[in-house]
Amino acid sequence: MSMTNYWILVAPKNHVLKSTHGGYAEAAHGKSNPLRRMNAGDGVIYYSPKLDESGEVRCQAFTALGCVVGEDVYQVEGSSGSVINRRKVKYLSVRDASITPLISRLSFIKNKEKWGNIFKFEVIHISVEDFALLATAMNASIRDL
Repeated sequence: MSMTNYWILVAPKNHVLKSTHGGYAEAAHGKSNPLRRMNAGDGVIYYSPKLDESGEVRCQAFTALGCVVGEDVYQVEGSSGSVINRRKVKYLSVRDASITPLISRLSFIKNKEKWGNIFKFEVIHISVEDFALLATAMNASIRDL
């Protein structure tokens, strides 16, 4: 039996809404490797720095929370004919949680002054404690997964 892992994926909120409605996760612009690191039962939280890909309006909130289901990465064709990799995810009904009041309490953010730098990685492995803190801030519980 594999150990449960917890992940933050980074995407604009409009992409997150498509993912939650479709019951899937995409990571790092449709790449497969980050998704292959995940296992069924792993927890996933999306962080949305912006509302959409134009980047004009900040969101800076955690916007979705779910659990990876199924073992396989699958592919779909993107709008430009590119291949996009996805994982099936069962999402919970949660509220957005602003990052601002959480920065000082999140252990994966080492530099509290330049906290946004960590999200450039697009896929971040986090501790169960950080995941539970974020779940609570989003009006959910890790037990709900």
